[in-house]
Amino acid sequence: MDFLLGWYLEPIVTGHYPDSMIKYVPAENLAPFTHKEAARLQGTYDFLGLNYYTSIYAANDPDPTAEDGYYRDMHVKFDSFRDNVPIGPLLETVPYSINHLATDSKSSSYLRAHRILDCHIL
Repeated sequence: MDFLLGWYLEPIVTGHYPDSMIKYVPAENLAPFTHKEAARLQGTYDFLGLNYYTSIYAANDPDPTAEDGYYRDMHVKFDSFRDNVPIGPLLETVPYSINHLATDSKSSSYLRAHRILDCHIL
Protein backbone atom coordinates (compact mmCIF):
# COMPACT_ATOMS: atom_id res chain seq x y z
CA MET A 1 0.00 0.00 0.00
CA ASP A 2 2.90 2.35 0.64
CA PHE A 3 3.93 2.57 -3.01
CA LEU A 4 0.39 2.78 -4.36
CA LEU A 5 -1.43 4.90 -1.78
CA GLY A 6 1.08 5.97 0.85
CA TRP A 7 3.37 7.61 -1.71
CA TYR A 8 0.75 10.31 -2.20
CA LEU A 9 -1.13 10.26 1.09
CA GLU A 10 1.55 9.95 3.73
CA PRO A 11 3.35 13.20 2.80
CA ILE A 12 0.14 15.23 3.12
CA VAL A 13 -0.87 13.44 6.33
CA THR A 14 2.49 13.12 8.13
CA GLY A 15 4.92 15.30 6.17
CA HIS A 16 7.17 12.43 5.05
CA TYR A 17 7.25 9.42 2.74
CA PRO A 18 6.37 5.93 4.05
CA ASP A 19 9.24 4.18 5.84
CA SER A 20 9.30 1.34 3.31
CA MET A 21 9.84 3.82 0.48
CA ILE A 22 12.68 5.48 2.38
CA LYS A 23 14.18 2.03 3.00
CA TYR A 24 13.90 0.62 -0.55
CA VAL A 25 14.02 3.58 -2.95
CA PRO A 26 17.53 4.81 -3.75
CA ALA A 27 18.15 8.23 -2.19
CA GLU A 28 18.77 9.83 -5.59
CA ASN A 29 15.22 8.86 -6.60
CA LEU A 30 13.39 10.00 -3.45
CA ALA A 31 14.66 13.27 -2.10
CA PRO A 32 13.59 13.82 1.52
CA PHE A 33 11.41 16.78 2.38
CA THR A 34 13.04 19.61 4.27
CA HIS A 35 11.49 20.47 7.65
CA LYS A 36 9.88 23.50 6.04
CA GLU A 37 8.46 21.43 3.14
CA ALA A 38 7.17 18.76 5.54
CA ALA A 39 5.44 21.38 7.68
CA ARG A 40 3.83 22.95 4.59
CA LEU A 41 2.62 19.57 3.28
CA GLN A 42 1.23 18.10 6.49
CA GLY A 43 -2.53 18.45 6.77
CA THR A 44 -3.03 20.09 3.36
CA TYR A 45 -6.21 18.19 2.58
CA ASP A 46 -9.84 18.83 3.37
CA PHE A 47 -11.26 15.62 1.94
CA LEU A 48 -9.76 12.36 0.71
CA GLY A 49 -11.73 10.16 -1.66
CA LEU A 50 -10.76 6.90 -3.30
CA ASN A 51 -11.86 6.12 -6.82
CA TYR A 52 -11.73 2.36 -6.37
CA TYR A 53 -12.61 -0.29 -8.93
CA THR A 54 -10.79 -3.56 -8.50
CA SER A 55 -8.21 -5.50 -6.51
CA ILE A 56 -5.08 -7.52 -7.07
CA TYR A 57 -3.24 -9.97 -4.84
CA ALA A 58 0.08 -8.77 -3.46
CA ALA A 59 2.87 -10.70 -1.76
CA ASN A 60 6.27 -9.79 -0.37
CA ASP A 61 9.07 -10.21 -2.93
CA PRO A 62 12.40 -9.99 -1.09
CA ASP A 63 14.37 -10.48 -4.34
CA PRO A 64 12.46 -8.66 -7.10
CA THR A 65 13.38 -9.45 -10.70
CA ALA A 66 11.92 -6.28 -12.22
CA GLU A 67 14.23 -3.78 -13.87
CA ASP A 68 15.55 -1.02 -11.64
CA GLY A 69 12.94 1.49 -10.68
CA TYR A 70 9.46 1.72 -9.23
CA TYR A 71 8.41 -1.94 -9.54
CA ARG A 72 11.73 -3.26 -8.21
CA ASP A 73 11.77 -0.78 -5.31
CA MET A 74 8.35 -1.97 -4.09
CA HIS A 75 9.55 -5.51 -3.28
CA VAL A 76 6.03 -6.72 -4.09
CA LYS A 77 4.79 -9.43 -6.44
CA PHE A 78 1.33 -8.77 -7.89
CA ASP A 79 -1.04 -11.37 -9.28
CA SER A 80 -4.70 -11.42 -10.33
CA PHE A 81 -5.02 -15.13 -9.54
CA ARG A 82 -4.71 -17.28 -6.43
CA ASP A 83 -4.71 -21.05 -6.93
CA ASN A 84 -5.67 -20.44 -10.60
CA VAL A 85 -8.82 -18.59 -9.51
CA PRO A 86 -9.10 -14.92 -10.52
CA ILE A 87 -9.73 -12.35 -7.81
CA GLY A 88 -12.74 -11.24 -9.85
CA PRO A 89 -13.68 -10.55 -13.45
CA LEU A 90 -10.53 -9.12 -15.00
CA LEU A 91 -10.65 -5.37 -15.63
CA GLU A 92 -14.09 -5.20 -14.05
CA THR A 93 -15.21 -4.00 -10.67
CA VAL A 94 -14.70 -6.13 -7.58
CA PRO A 95 -17.20 -4.44 -5.26
CA TYR A 96 -16.44 -6.48 -2.16
CA SER A 97 -12.79 -5.40 -2.24
CA ILE A 98 -13.42 -1.82 -1.05
CA ASN A 99 -15.19 -3.28 1.99
CA HIS A 100 -12.20 -5.57 2.56
CA LEU A 101 -9.84 -2.59 2.30
CA ALA A 102 -11.82 -0.74 4.97
CA THR A 103 -12.27 -3.71 7.31
CA ASP A 104 -9.16 -5.90 6.83
CA SER A 105 -7.00 -5.51 9.92
CA LYS A 106 -3.76 -4.71 8.04
CA SER A 107 -5.34 -2.31 5.55
CA SER A 108 -7.61 -0.53 7.98
CA SER A 109 -4.89 -0.24 10.61
CA TYR A 110 -2.72 1.52 8.00
CA LEU A 111 -5.54 3.88 7.12
CA ARG A 112 -6.59 4.41 10.74
CA ALA A 113 -2.99 4.97 11.86
CA HIS A 114 -2.81 7.85 9.43
CA ARG A 115 -6.24 9.09 10.51
CA ILE A 116 -7.67 8.81 7.00
CA LEU A 117 -10.30 6.10 7.50
CA ASP A 118 -13.74 7.39 8.20
CA CYS A 119 -15.37 5.15 5.66
CA HIS A 120 -18.94 5.20 4.45
CA ILE A 121 -19.51 2.44 1.92
CA LEU A 122 -22.57 3.00 -0.19
